[in-house]
Amino acid sequence: STTDELAALKPQTEQLVAVMKSIGEVKTGGVVTIDFDGNETRVGYDGAAKGSIAGASFNAALMKIWLGDKPAQADLKQAMLGK
Repeated sequence: STTDELAALKPQTEQLVAVMKSIGEVKTGGVVTIDFDGNETRVGYDGAAKGSIAGASFNAALMKIWLGDKPAQADLKQAMLGK
């Protein structure tokens, strides 16, 4: 994402940080889920809802971390895409 895009998403990014901090340390075997329903990004931990962040633009930016042109982990991108 561009600097301007990231600046525009700062409130949603801060919401995500707060949700993740509320989860705390994820224990071995724990499952964090990130789901998008077209209106919001929902975060859960071990089947329990932990929070949501509104906006399709936030979700698109978040997914770029794993599925964008420069993913954080190329082999994970390939695995997520079934390649």
